[in-house]
Amino acid sequence: MMHACNVLMLSLLRCLASAEEDGGVFDDEEFVGLDAFKAEETVEHQGERVPEKKVAPDPVASFSMLPKDFTLEIIYGTVIVVYIAAYIVGRSKNMGISARVFDAAVPVLREHFHLVTESPSAESLHEYHVLATGRAHCDGAKATLELLRRQDLFSLGWSAFVAKQEDIFTLDVVLPEDIPPVVLAVVHEMQRKTFVKDYPDIAFAKGMTGSKVEMPLNVLCDSDDAMRMLLTNEVVAVLNRLKHNIRVIHITDSNKRMNHKQMLRMRFTLPSDNLDIAVLLNMSMYFVDLVSRLQLTKSSLERARKVRAAMAEKEWKAQSAQRQELAQQRKAEKLQKKKEELEKLPQEVQEKILEKKMRKAQKQRGPKMKVMHG
Repeated sequence: MMHACNVLMLSLLRCLASAEEDGGVFDDEEFVGLDAFKAEETVEHQGERVPEKKVAPDPVASFSMLPKDFTLEIIYGTVIVVYIAAYIVGRSKNMGISARVFDAAVPVLREHFHLVTESPSAESLHEYHVLATGRAHCDGAKATLELLRRQDLFSLGWSAFVAKQEDIFTLDVVLPEDIPPVVLAVVHEMQRKTFVKDYPDIAFAKGMTGSKVEMPLNVLCDSDDAMRMLLTNEVVAVLNRLKHNIRVIHITDSNKRMNHKQMLRMRFTLPSDNLDIAVLLNMSMYFVDLVSRLQLTKSSLERARKVRAAMAEKEWKAQSAQRQELAQQRKAEKLQKKKEELEKLPQEVQEKILEKKMRKAQKQRGPKMKVMHG
Protein backbone atom coordinates (compact mmCIF):
# COMPACT_ATOMS: atom_id res chain seq x y z
CA MET A 1 0.00 0.00 0.00
CA MET A 2 2.80 2.42 0.93
CA HIS A 3 4.65 1.46 -2.20
CA ALA A 4 1.65 2.33 -4.43
CA CYS A 5 1.37 5.79 -2.84
CA ASN A 6 5.02 6.52 -3.51
CA VAL A 7 4.69 5.56 -7.16
CA LEU A 8 1.63 7.84 -7.59
CA MET A 9 3.44 10.77 -5.97
CA LEU A 10 6.47 10.34 -8.20
CA SER A 11 4.32 10.31 -11.31
CA LEU A 12 2.64 13.58 -10.27
CA LEU A 13 5.97 15.30 -9.73
CA ARG A 14 7.16 14.22 -13.18
CA CYS A 15 4.04 15.72 -14.77
CA LEU A 16 4.60 19.06 -13.07
CA ALA A 17 8.24 19.14 -14.13
CA SER A 18 7.26 18.39 -17.71
CA ALA A 19 4.72 21.27 -17.70
CA GLU A 20 7.34 23.77 -16.51
CA GLU A 21 9.78 22.67 -19.21
CA ASP A 22 7.10 23.21 -21.91
CA GLY A 23 6.72 26.95 -20.94
CA GLY A 24 3.56 26.60 -18.95
CA VAL A 25 1.58 25.03 -21.85
CA PHE A 26 -0.95 22.62 -20.56
CA ASP A 27 -2.81 19.95 -22.33
CA ASP A 28 -6.43 20.88 -22.95
CA GLU A 29 -7.53 17.34 -22.13
CA GLU A 30 -5.89 17.59 -18.73
CA PHE A 31 -7.82 20.83 -17.85
CA VAL A 32 -11.28 20.18 -19.03
CA GLY A 33 -13.68 23.12 -18.37
CA LEU A 34 -10.94 25.82 -18.53
CA ASP A 35 -12.58 27.54 -21.52
CA ALA A 36 -15.89 27.70 -19.72
CA PHE A 37 -14.17 29.35 -16.77
CA LYS A 38 -12.58 32.00 -19.04
CA ALA A 39 -15.96 32.67 -20.69
CA GLU A 40 -17.61 33.24 -17.32
CA GLU A 41 -14.80 35.63 -16.33
CA THR A 42 -15.31 37.63 -19.57
CA VAL A 43 -19.05 37.94 -18.90
CA GLU A 44 -18.41 39.22 -15.39
CA HIS A 45 -16.13 42.04 -16.65
CA GLN A 46 -18.27 43.18 -19.59
CA GLY A 47 -20.05 45.80 -17.43
CA GLU A 48 -16.75 47.32 -16.32
CA ARG A 49 -14.90 50.04 -18.48
CA VAL A 50 -11.40 48.92 -19.12
CA PRO A 51 -9.05 51.94 -19.13
CA GLU A 52 -7.31 52.63 -22.42
CA LYS A 53 -3.64 52.07 -22.49
CA LYS A 54 -1.70 55.29 -23.18
CA VAL A 55 0.88 55.02 -25.86
CA ALA A 56 3.87 57.37 -25.70
CA PRO A 57 4.36 59.45 -28.87
CA ASP A 58 7.03 58.29 -31.16
CA PRO A 59 9.70 61.03 -31.43
CA VAL A 60 10.73 59.81 -34.84
CA ALA A 61 7.15 59.93 -36.15
CA SER A 62 6.59 63.46 -34.74
CA PHE A 63 9.70 64.87 -36.48
CA SER A 64 8.71 66.64 -39.69
CA MET A 65 10.93 66.09 -42.69
CA LEU A 66 9.59 69.27 -44.41
CA PRO A 67 12.12 72.20 -44.66
CA LYS A 68 11.58 75.14 -42.19
CA ASP A 69 10.84 78.64 -43.61
CA PHE A 70 13.75 80.99 -42.75
CA THR A 71 12.53 83.96 -44.82
CA LEU A 72 12.11 86.33 -41.86
CA GLU A 73 15.52 85.45 -40.44
CA ILE A 74 17.13 85.98 -43.84
CA ILE A 75 15.51 89.44 -44.17
CA TYR A 76 16.67 90.51 -40.70
CA GLY A 77 20.17 89.26 -41.33
CA THR A 78 20.37 90.98 -44.70
CA VAL A 79 19.26 94.32 -43.24
CA ILE A 80 21.85 94.09 -40.46
CA VAL A 81 24.65 93.19 -42.87
CA VAL A 82 23.70 96.00 -45.27
CA TYR A 83 23.50 98.54 -42.42
CA ILE A 84 26.93 97.54 -41.08
CA ALA A 85 28.42 97.63 -44.57
CA ALA A 86 26.92 101.10 -45.19
CA TYR A 87 28.36 102.31 -41.89
CA ILE A 88 31.86 101.13 -42.73
CA VAL A 89 31.79 102.36 -46.34
CA GLY A 90 30.12 105.70 -45.45
CA ARG A 91 32.56 106.47 -42.65
CA SER A 92 35.50 105.67 -44.88
CA LYS A 93 34.15 107.85 -47.68
CA ASN A 94 33.53 110.82 -45.37
CA MET A 95 37.06 110.55 -44.01
CA GLY A 96 38.39 110.54 -47.56
CA ILE A 97 36.36 113.63 -48.51
CA SER A 98 37.49 115.42 -45.36
CA ALA A 99 41.12 114.69 -46.12
CA ARG A 100 40.78 115.93 -49.71
CA VAL A 101 38.99 119.17 -48.72
CA PHE A 102 41.29 120.14 -45.88
CA ASP A 103 44.37 119.30 -47.93
CA ALA A 104 43.24 122.16 -50.15
CA ALA A 105 41.88 124.48 -47.43
CA VAL A 106 44.52 124.32 -44.70
CA PRO A 107 47.43 125.63 -46.85
CA VAL A 108 45.30 128.68 -47.77
CA LEU A 109 44.47 129.33 -44.13
CA ARG A 110 48.14 129.05 -43.21
CA GLU A 111 48.95 131.74 -45.75
CA HIS A 112 46.53 134.16 -44.09
CA PHE A 113 46.70 133.21 -40.38
CA HIS A 114 49.60 132.85 -38.01
CA LEU A 115 48.17 129.88 -36.10
CA VAL A 116 46.09 127.10 -37.66
CA THR A 117 44.97 123.78 -36.18
CA GLU A 118 47.44 121.02 -37.02
CA SER A 119 44.74 118.64 -38.24
CA PRO A 120 40.95 118.74 -38.59
CA SER A 121 38.98 117.99 -35.43
CA ALA A 122 36.15 115.52 -35.87
CA GLU A 123 33.02 116.62 -34.02
CA SER A 124 31.26 113.54 -35.42
CA LEU A 125 31.59 111.07 -38.29
CA HIS A 126 30.21 113.69 -40.67
CA GLU A 127 31.44 117.02 -39.27
CA TYR A 128 35.01 118.35 -39.09
CA HIS A 129 36.47 121.76 -38.31
CA VAL A 130 39.73 123.74 -38.27
CA LEU A 131 40.46 126.86 -36.18
CA ALA A 132 42.69 129.75 -37.22
CA THR A 133 43.81 132.97 -35.57
CA GLY A 134 46.43 135.66 -35.91
CA ARG A 135 45.55 137.93 -38.83
CA ALA A 136 44.99 141.63 -39.37
CA HIS A 137 41.45 142.98 -39.73
CA CYS A 138 39.83 139.95 -38.03
CA ASP A 139 39.83 138.18 -34.68
CA GLY A 140 39.90 134.58 -35.91
CA ALA A 141 38.15 132.07 -38.14
CA LYS A 142 36.59 128.64 -38.07
CA ALA A 143 36.34 126.39 -41.12
CA THR A 144 33.67 123.70 -40.82
CA LEU A 145 32.96 120.81 -43.18
CA GLU A 146 29.47 119.31 -42.89
CA LEU A 147 29.13 116.10 -44.88
CA LEU A 148 26.18 113.84 -45.56
CA ARG A 149 25.66 111.17 -42.92
CA ARG A 150 26.88 108.47 -45.20
CA GLN A 151 27.54 106.15 -42.25
CA ASP A 152 23.80 106.17 -41.47
CA LEU A 153 21.81 104.28 -44.13
CA PHE A 154 18.49 105.76 -43.02
CA SER A 155 19.78 109.37 -43.04
CA LEU A 156 21.43 108.82 -46.40
CA GLY A 157 18.16 107.63 -47.91
CA TRP A 158 16.26 110.50 -46.31
CA SER A 159 18.63 113.10 -47.76
CA ALA A 160 18.51 111.45 -51.18
CA PHE A 161 14.74 111.05 -51.61
CA VAL A 162 12.95 113.26 -49.06
CA ALA A 163 14.96 116.29 -47.93
CA LYS A 164 17.84 116.83 -50.31
CA GLN A 165 21.07 117.72 -48.53
CA GLU A 166 24.58 118.55 -49.68
CA ASP A 167 28.17 118.50 -48.50
CA ILE A 168 28.76 122.06 -47.24
CA PHE A 169 31.94 123.96 -46.38
CA THR A 170 31.46 126.95 -44.05
CA LEU A 171 33.96 129.65 -43.16
CA ASP A 172 33.07 131.95 -40.24
CA VAL A 173 35.33 134.96 -39.68
CA VAL A 174 35.01 137.26 -36.65
CA LEU A 175 35.36 140.88 -37.77
CA PRO A 176 36.45 143.81 -35.59
CA GLU A 177 33.81 145.67 -33.60
CA ASP A 178 34.65 149.01 -35.21
CA ILE A 179 33.60 148.12 -38.77
CA PRO A 180 31.07 150.47 -40.42
CA PRO A 181 27.37 149.56 -40.28
CA VAL A 182 26.94 147.23 -43.23
CA VAL A 183 24.84 144.28 -44.30
CA LEU A 184 25.67 142.49 -47.54
CA ALA A 185 24.41 139.08 -48.58
CA VAL A 186 24.90 137.06 -51.74
CA VAL A 187 22.40 134.21 -51.52
CA HIS A 188 21.53 131.33 -53.81
CA GLU A 189 17.95 131.51 -55.02
CA MET A 190 16.89 128.25 -53.35
CA GLN A 191 18.33 129.43 -50.00
CA ARG A 192 16.93 132.95 -50.03
CA LYS A 193 13.62 132.35 -48.25
CA THR A 194 15.18 130.36 -45.41
CA PHE A 195 18.11 132.77 -45.10
CA VAL A 196 15.92 135.87 -44.80
CA LYS A 197 13.86 134.13 -42.13
CA ASP A 198 16.86 133.00 -40.07
CA TYR A 199 18.83 136.27 -40.14
CA PRO A 200 16.87 139.30 -38.82
CA ASP A 201 19.58 141.76 -39.88
CA ILE A 202 18.59 141.17 -43.52
CA ALA A 203 15.62 143.43 -42.73
CA PHE A 204 18.11 146.29 -43.11
CA ALA A 205 18.93 145.24 -46.67
CA LYS A 206 17.08 145.33 -49.94
CA GLY A 207 17.40 143.52 -53.24
CA MET A 208 20.02 145.18 -55.44
CA THR A 209 19.35 145.18 -59.17
CA GLY A 210 22.41 147.14 -60.21
CA SER A 211 24.96 144.40 -59.52
CA LYS A 212 26.54 142.30 -62.23
CA VAL A 213 26.14 139.08 -60.25
CA GLU A 214 24.28 136.48 -62.29
CA MET A 215 21.39 134.26 -61.27
CA PRO A 216 20.79 132.03 -59.36
CA LEU A 217 22.62 134.35 -56.94
CA ASN A 218 20.73 137.24 -55.33
CA VAL A 219 22.40 140.33 -53.89
CA LEU A 220 20.94 142.00 -50.78
CA CYS A 221 22.56 145.11 -49.30
CA ASP A 222 21.63 148.06 -47.10
CA SER A 223 23.44 150.68 -49.21
CA ASP A 224 24.65 151.21 -52.74
CA ASP A 225 28.01 152.40 -51.42
CA ALA A 226 28.69 149.11 -49.65
CA MET A 227 27.66 147.01 -52.63
CA ARG A 228 29.82 148.99 -55.02
CA MET A 229 32.90 148.84 -52.76
CA LEU A 230 32.60 145.16 -51.80
CA LEU A 231 31.47 143.60 -55.07
CA THR A 232 34.50 144.49 -57.14
CA ASN A 233 35.05 143.18 -60.67
CA GLU A 234 37.38 140.47 -59.34
CA VAL A 235 34.78 139.32 -56.82
CA VAL A 236 31.95 139.35 -59.37
CA ALA A 237 34.03 137.24 -61.76
CA VAL A 238 34.54 134.55 -59.11
CA LEU A 239 30.89 134.66 -58.05
CA ASN A 240 29.66 134.19 -61.61
CA ARG A 241 32.09 131.35 -62.31
CA LEU A 242 31.20 129.42 -59.12
CA LYS A 243 27.58 130.56 -58.82
CA HIS A 244 26.27 126.98 -58.65
CA ASN A 245 28.49 126.16 -55.65
CA ILE A 246 27.97 129.31 -53.58
CA ARG A 247 25.08 129.14 -51.13
CA VAL A 248 25.62 132.17 -48.87
CA ILE A 249 28.08 135.04 -48.43
CA HIS A 250 27.02 137.18 -45.49
CA ILE A 251 28.82 140.25 -44.15
CA THR A 252 27.15 142.03 -41.24
CA ASP A 253 27.66 144.19 -38.17
CA SER A 254 24.38 143.05 -36.59
CA ASN A 255 24.50 139.26 -36.36
CA LYS A 256 21.92 137.97 -33.86
CA ARG A 257 22.63 134.25 -34.14
CA MET A 258 26.22 134.09 -32.87
CA ASN A 259 28.25 135.40 -29.96
CA HIS A 260 29.82 138.03 -32.21
CA LYS A 261 27.75 140.66 -34.00
CA GLN A 262 30.38 141.52 -36.61
CA MET A 263 30.75 138.44 -38.79
CA LEU A 264 31.59 137.20 -42.26
CA ARG A 265 30.15 133.84 -43.28
CA MET A 266 30.66 131.97 -46.52
CA ARG A 267 28.95 128.66 -47.31
CA PHE A 268 29.45 126.66 -50.49
CA THR A 269 29.10 123.15 -51.80
CA LEU A 270 32.26 121.26 -52.63
CA PRO A 271 33.61 122.02 -56.10
CA SER A 272 34.95 119.16 -58.17
CA ASP A 273 38.31 120.95 -58.44
CA ASN A 274 40.24 121.52 -55.20
CA LEU A 275 41.72 124.70 -56.67
CA ASP A 276 38.26 126.29 -56.54
CA ILE A 277 38.18 125.70 -52.77
CA ALA A 278 41.35 127.76 -52.50
CA VAL A 279 39.84 130.46 -54.75
CA LEU A 280 36.74 130.81 -52.56
CA LEU A 281 38.76 130.97 -49.34
CA ASN A 282 41.08 133.60 -50.80
CA MET A 283 38.02 135.62 -51.85
CA SER A 284 36.68 135.51 -48.30
CA MET A 285 39.98 136.92 -47.01
CA TYR A 286 39.77 139.58 -49.70
CA PHE A 287 36.33 140.50 -48.31
CA VAL A 288 37.88 140.89 -44.86
CA ASP A 289 40.36 143.43 -46.18
CA LEU A 290 37.67 145.25 -48.18
CA VAL A 291 35.46 145.63 -45.10
CA SER A 292 38.35 147.10 -43.14
CA ARG A 293 38.72 149.82 -45.83
CA LEU A 294 35.00 150.39 -46.29
CA GLN A 295 33.99 154.06 -46.11
CA LEU A 296 30.34 154.97 -46.46
CA THR A 297 29.08 158.35 -47.52
CA LYS A 298 27.60 160.60 -44.87
CA SER A 299 24.04 160.01 -46.06
CA SER A 300 24.49 156.23 -46.18
CA LEU A 301 26.07 156.23 -42.73
CA GLU A 302 23.26 158.28 -41.18
CA ARG A 303 20.59 156.15 -42.81
CA ALA A 304 22.26 152.93 -41.61
CA ARG A 305 22.53 154.20 -38.04
CA LYS A 306 18.93 155.41 -38.07
CA VAL A 307 17.65 152.06 -39.28
CA ARG A 308 19.64 150.19 -36.63
CA ALA A 309 18.42 152.52 -33.87
CA ALA A 310 14.81 151.95 -34.92
CA MET A 311 15.39 148.19 -35.02
CA ALA A 312 16.99 148.24 -31.56
CA GLU A 313 14.05 150.20 -30.13
CA LYS A 314 11.61 147.77 -31.71
CA GLU A 315 13.46 144.81 -30.22
CA TRP A 316 13.57 146.48 -26.78
CA LYS A 317 9.82 147.07 -26.84
CA ALA A 318 9.20 143.49 -27.89
CA GLN A 319 11.41 142.17 -25.10
CA SER A 320 9.77 144.50 -22.56
CA ALA A 321 6.30 143.35 -23.58
CA GLN A 322 7.43 139.74 -23.37
CA ARG A 323 8.83 140.26 -19.86
CA GLN A 324 5.62 141.99 -18.75
CA GLU A 325 3.49 139.20 -20.15
CA LEU A 326 5.65 136.62 -18.40
CA ALA A 327 5.36 138.49 -15.08
CA GLN A 328 1.56 138.65 -15.38
CA GLN A 329 1.43 134.96 -16.18
CA ARG A 330 3.50 134.11 -13.12
CA LYS A 331 1.30 136.35 -10.94
CA ALA A 332 -1.86 134.66 -12.23
CA GLU A 333 -0.37 131.23 -11.58
CA LYS A 334 0.57 132.26 -8.02
CA LEU A 335 -2.95 133.54 -7.29
CA GLN A 336 -4.49 130.38 -8.73
CA LYS A 337 -2.24 128.23 -6.54
CA LYS A 338 -3.22 130.18 -3.40
CA LYS A 339 -6.90 129.89 -4.34
CA GLU A 340 -6.61 126.11 -4.70
CA GLU A 341 -4.85 125.83 -1.34
CA LEU A 342 -7.54 127.97 0.30
CA GLU A 343 -10.34 125.77 -1.10
CA LYS A 344 -8.78 122.72 0.54
CA LEU A 345 -9.09 124.28 4.03
CA PRO A 346 -12.21 123.94 6.24
CA GLN A 347 -14.97 126.52 5.76
CA GLU A 348 -14.35 128.21 9.14
CA VAL A 349 -10.66 128.68 8.38
CA GLN A 350 -11.49 130.10 4.94
CA GLU A 351 -13.84 132.67 6.48
CA LYS A 352 -11.23 133.76 9.03
CA ILE A 353 -8.60 134.20 6.33
CA LEU A 354 -10.96 136.23 4.14
CA GLU A 355 -11.98 138.40 7.07
CA LYS A 356 -8.34 139.03 7.91
CA LYS A 357 -7.58 140.06 4.31
CA MET A 358 -10.53 142.45 4.31
CA ARG A 359 -9.37 144.15 7.51
CA LYS A 360 -5.87 144.47 6.07
CA ALA A 361 -7.20 146.01 2.88
CA GLN A 362 -9.30 148.54 4.82
CA LYS A 363 -6.33 149.43 6.98
CA GLN A 364 -4.18 150.09 3.91
CA ARG A 365 -6.83 152.39 2.44
CA GLY A 366 -6.84 154.44 5.67
CA PRO A 367 -9.70 156.37 7.33
CA LYS A 368 -11.87 158.60 5.21
CA MET A 369 -11.33 162.34 5.74
CA LYS A 370 -14.22 164.77 5.86
CA VAL A 371 -13.75 168.25 4.50
CA MET A 372 -15.38 170.89 6.76
CA HIS A 373 -16.47 174.18 5.23
CA GLY A 374 -16.52 177.03 7.76
